[in-house]
Amino acid sequence: MGLAYPLLALVNLIAGGFLIAAVFGFSDETATELGFAVSIGVVVFGLAMVWAGREEGEVAGITALGLATAILAGWTVIATSVYDASTAQWLVFASGAGHVVLSVAGLIGDLVAREAEVRAQARRRASANRRRRAARTRSSGPAARKR
Repeated sequence: MGLAYPLLALVNLIAGGFLIAAVFGFSDETATELGFAVSIGVVVFGLAMVWAGREEGEVAGITALGLATAILAGWTVIATSVYDASTAQWLVFASGAGHVVLSVAGLIGDLVAREAEVRAQARRRASANRRRRAARTRSSGPAARKR
């Protein structure tokens, strides 16, 4: 899952930034339609990340972020369909801000996962070094000298 966190963060950042810019750059109706269209793609991508996380056996990390992304984008799809354009425009803005927050969470999750892997490798190396030193000490002890 080396690229999953940064890829999900990038998709969330691009979608969130675009939705925020669309609210201020386009009319109410256009921003609502763009929010609807972008959110459909983000729902699919978020569910793909959930599936990929489950395939790797990861429950808490990328699966949770993918699910949060899909839920947020799914809510945006529903909100843009139910509310009128002037209200939905601000819901699209809030969704964009939420995607930016999820992007930051994805990057933090990536850093935490990498740090955990580095620490696990260091523990494995230290354990292997201790076993080698213990084996060397046993082989050069008093019983080995009597032979």
